[in-house]
Amino acid sequence: MRLLITGILFLFFSFTLAAQSNYDCFNRFYNEGIKLYNQKKFDEANAQFKAAKICDHIPDKTDIDEWMTKAVECAMKTKEDAELEKKKAENDLKHAQESLAAAKQISFLSLAQKLATKSTQIINDPQTQGLLAMQAFLLNKENGGSDYDPTIYDALRTALLQLDGSANSLTSSLRLPRALFEKNNILYFADIEGTVIGWDLDRSSVSFNKI
Repeated sequence: MRLLITGILFLFFSFTLAAQSNYDCFNRFYNEGIKLYNQKKFDEANAQFKAAKICDHIPDKTDIDEWMTKAVECAMKTKEDAELEKKKAENDLKHAQESLAAAKQISFLSLAQKLATKSTQIINDPQTQGLLAMQAFLLNKENGGSDYDPTIYDALRTALLQLDGSANSLTSSLRLPRALFEKNNILYFADIEGTVIGWDLDRSSVSFNKI
């Protein structure tokens, strides 16, 4: 009889310890999940809640499903926020690069104007004058400046005359030309008075005097 009672007590305590161990399994993962959730580690928290749900014994009343739902929703929102932040950073970088490029373009165009003006002020040094005029022209062209910029044109014309005094030059009835363009092999130029003349490049003559 004593052995029977001892066996029953052993089984009772073994069952109690096993049940307590199963509760400890659930509580350990459950509490760790809440801790991670509060640290905003939502994916890790959800993994702990899933582990708690596969323990042998789960309390009859538990809010673990609600915690799992919140962890999943917060994880998704965190990823969405991170993606939006990434896109915003990329757009900010793009705008910064565009602003920098525009600022550089303006700076180079301003430099082209300064070089062209400086070129026309040089006396008795046609080589330097020509180099400055050509650099001004290239900077203006490479940075979207007008093809018919009068300051650039004046620098080129003046430099050409200094380098080659016999070079052909065109004058209107009033003043030296301020702008040039070519179409259908006819060179058109205008002076500051508004006179426009066309020069036929094939015939090397003025095809008409005033437009």
